[in-house]
Amino acid sequence: MSGKLNHDSTKTFKPIIYQFLVALEKCFEMQNDESIWIEKYGDVTNSDGVQIEVKDYQKDLTDLDHNIWKTMKNWLDDGFNISYYHSFILLTTQTISPNSKFIEWNIKDKNQKLEILNSIADEYNHQLKKAKKTQMLLDRVLDANKNDKLLEILDIFIIESGVDNDEVLYDKFIETRTDGIIEAKRDEYIDSLVGYIIKPEITSGGWEIKNKDFRQKTTSLIETYTSTTKVFPKVEMNPITEKDLSTHQSYSFVNKIEDIEYKEVKSDVISDFIYARRILNEELKNFEISKKEYDSYEDEIFRTFESKRRKALRSANSSNCIDKSKDLYDDVTGENSPDFYNYNYTPKKYRNGLLHEIANDEENPNKLVWKLEVSDE
Repeated sequence: MSGKLNHDSTKTFKPIIYQFLVALEKCFEMQNDESIWIEKYGDVTNSDGVQIEVKDYQKDLTDLDHNIWKTMKNWLDDGFNISYYHSFILLTTQTISPNSKFIEWNIKDKNQKLEILNSIADEYNHQLKKAKKTQMLLDRVLDANKNDKLLEILDIFIIESGVDNDEVLYDKFIETRTDGIIEAKRDEYIDSLVGYIIKPEITSGGWEIKNKDFRQKTTSLIETYTSTTKVFPKVEMNPITEKDLSTHQSYSFVNKIEDIEYKEVKSDVISDFIYARRILNEELKNFEISKKEYDSYEDEIFRTFESKRRKALRSANSSNCIDKSKDLYDDVTGENSPDFYNYNYTPKKYRNGLLHEIANDEENPNKLVWKLEVSDE
């Protein structure tokens, strides 16, 4: 495939991805009981009092660059309490233009920084052509009524320019943050951590990543990716209750068990179904396993079912089809499971639960059927 769609959104999403990578970098740097917040008080915030605005732009940073002026305007907002912070940082991939008055910004004191801003505004005001948005930004930042707050901000405001872009930063993670991880799994390790910091449980809870939780996650992933195999997640399952039986009674996979009159296994069937769903929803999703891996495993176990079904049909007739169907069920669910992904052992319950998921597919109800259909001839 070549060319781009008219609505290609690459440029829109790259800055967002970059922000996540910067957030991940700051997570690695956390100490003690610190937390990192994303999009709660700004782009990336450390609970120790560091506010970071993240910009991913290719053009040089100039005197009238909106990234600087808009950042200061946001900090000057009446609803933003600057007393919590000891450092304000504009972190940008931009290089400061050699002709820009911001070139030595970080070595200036707050009064010198204010002089720089006033000088830029004064030169702009003498221009014949002015952009309405730029004028608004300059006026908001240099509003005399906010001069005291502006000076407090300037006292702790630094510009980190020319920082690594997303691709370089990602490569640095692979190089410096994957000690002990086998080489073939380093990408997966970093990808899993990115997935962790944007998972719904975190984003819906104020998008706070606590150092303790982050360290636990990295430890878990390191254990996972320091060898070519992993231990399959353990999930404690309570015995199936009458409520479980009642809840799942109308499910297709249960009806297909009733079609072969095999009520003795119904509890196990429902238990395996629930187990597989819990594994998928609560455990395996944290490992960022690709859909291709899931589809490949599902295809493998389904092909095994089909092979055994064809064999069972050769000896089935109208008088023994129910017994042969039960035999088919026992043969398929009783054999050892093929290994899933790079786990060193995959329980039968997981494999069997996935088979019941296939049997439960409403869009393709005839794909997996236990009952052997035979003619009367």
